[in-house]
Amino acid sequence: MTSSNLLSVSNYLQWFGSFLIVVFVFAKRRGMQKQIFIIGIYAINSVVFQCIQTGSYVIAKVHPNPIGNFYVLIETIILLWFFASAFNKLTFVRVMLLVGVLYTIIFVCFALPDLYTIHSSTRAVRDLVMIICSSLYFFLLLKNLPGEDLYTLPMFWISAAILFFFSCTFILSLSTTYLIKTFRDQYVYFASFRNLLRALFCLIICLGIWKSQPFGNIKAGNSH
Repeated sequence: MTSSNLLSVSNYLQWFGSFLIVVFVFAKRRGMQKQIFIIGIYAINSVVFQCIQTGSYVIAKVHPNPIGNFYVLIETIILLWFFASAFNKLTFVRVMLLVGVLYTIIFVCFALPDLYTIHSSTRAVRDLVMIICSSLYFFLLLKNLPGEDLYTLPMFWISAAILFFFSCTFILSLSTTYLIKTFRDQYVYFASFRNLLRALFCLIICLGIWKSQPFGNIKAGNSH
């Protein structure tokens, strides 16, 4: 398998992972938790951006980086919305709003002037923000332990997926500019690795969404 084929396969896998989240979220709309709905919006955003990015490149040879840069901005805002809903306290909502505004300013200052470049700064800051948010969620979860089994909580799995993925990609995001300049053609292997991690990230989120369904919780309860 060539490097370009590997990149394509990994890209389609993470694309399919996002589509799978959409299916899981909207298969049953009644009684949906707000956090699950936001994750569904997040997945739809990923699928739509992937379609636009791939389609515009195949049809009109439009450079994919500007679309990818705007995806990073919108992805961060949606995930901050997700955590603001999960924390469900006015103080945290205000903090998430402030972080969103600050991140947008960072994007405007560093990424917007050169959209054709993959920027380490915006991606590394995004990863760091997600690591802090998911870690804070687990801290509050352990501080106020619920009566239910943690493994039956959708938020447990979704936050774990976010912590896993963005922790794994933080160093890669931080060194993206250096890796592109230094390795150039070999960078596709790093991009493919990230895509495979994202596919796994999507599968863990799907497990969390499964836990939000009555049949998922019953099955989990019988297994313990």
